[in-house]
Amino acid sequence: MYINCHTGYSFNYGTMPVQMLFQEAKRCGVSKLALTEINNVASYLDMLRICDENKPQPNGRTRYDQEPFTLNLAVGVEFRNEKESGTFEFIALARNNEGFEEITRFLSYHNREAKRFPARAPFFRQVFVIYPFGKFEPDRLLAHEYIGVKKTGLPALMLHPLRESHASKFIAHHPVTLLPPEKVRDVKTKKEKLSHRDHNIHRLLRCIARNTLLSKLPEHEQASRDEYMLPPHLLTAEFGSFSQLVTQTQQLLDQCSIECAPGEDKNKKSFTASPDEDSAFLRSETEKGYAKRYGTDRSIWNSHIEKELTIIHKKRFTAYYLIAYDLIQFAQKQGYDFVGRGSGANSTVAYCLGITNVDPIELDLYFERFLNEERVSPPDFDIDFSWDNRDAVYNYLFHRYGHDHVCLLGTHVTYQAKSILRELGKG
Repeated sequence: MYINCHTGYSFNYGTMPVQMLFQEAKRCGVSKLALTEINNVASYLDMLRICDENKPQPNGRTRYDQEPFTLNLAVGVEFRNEKESGTFEFIALARNNEGFEEITRFLSYHNREAKRFPARAPFFRQVFVIYPFGKFEPDRLLAHEYIGVKKTGLPALMLHPLRESHASKFIAHHPVTLLPPEKVRDVKTKKEKLSHRDHNIHRLLRCIARNTLLSKLPEHEQASRDEYMLPPHLLTAEFGSFSQLVTQTQQLLDQCSIECAPGEDKNKKSFTASPDEDSAFLRSETEKGYAKRYGTDRSIWNSHIEKELTIIHKKRFTAYYLIAYDLIQFAQKQGYDFVGRGSGANSTVAYCLGITNVDPIELDLYFERFLNEERVSPPDFDIDFSWDNRDAVYNYLFHRYGHDHVCLLGTHVTYQAKSILRELGKG
């Protein structure tokens, strides 16, 4: 019944860490919710990982010996035009992985082209669309489109002329943005009162986003104080005689799912036809590079190269080496400057291939810092290209290995103590 949940990844809007949203679902006994960040999908992998870690194992506990709790996840996006006073356009909720791809393609296009989001969603095949109450009349909606009604909109719904004839188009819309208020003791009166601490944090974030003062922050640009999770029976009670809206919301949510294996190795398994051919090709190319770097002296090959090749093959990292090698060969043919740096410079094989130009033998660098038999997570090569060559490098990777197997990764800078004070002081 919760089709519109936010975390801190709804930047300058949501307040909860991803783990905290999971804990709220556990506290309220909510077995399924939809994670719909504002204009991004940055948090869903974290939430899927958390859900997976908290599922019951055969011994009845979780992977980390905690009390198990099963939370099923649906994903989507809340589309807002932030440059236009944060205008809420619609929620797109993926029915399945295909629907999630439709949403992310639509989102990526508008973000890349810096285009505003339309007031009306495009035609999606595997996506439900929820508009705010009052934006469109229910008789104008397609089969997969609905109207979300908040508790504050119930009096207006009561008077709506199409309320009964199009009853199936109305669903309950209760966003989750905040933690519930806490009971605190007033120092002066010695009495308990409710502290809306999370809502105050949210309002400060909105002021940062709009570069304005708290006293000048419009009501329509901030979340309501009641946007926190409730146990299902309490949420149903909130909608009173319109409890059917909650039921219809749950029915809609039950049709949505996302399939993903968080712990599964999704790296390309081979560069050539098979892993064995990869190993032979890597050895052959390393031999060529070794002759250029070290000449005919085989002592370094025997002491370092053989050991590295064995570990690279054992850890199934051969294809990654060859992909990096393929990339720098492309750059060299095009005359692009590049620098391989980081722990990858500890690999003598990488030095022979030309991925890095730092001699680990001369500088006494240890390969184990880059890759060793005990390492669980795979390392990576840091290769820097000039800004005016990067688009060509991206295009090569996408066309060489396919749009379905290559993606761009980004990082998010979060507020720390000093940065939040600096941002708040700008007002």
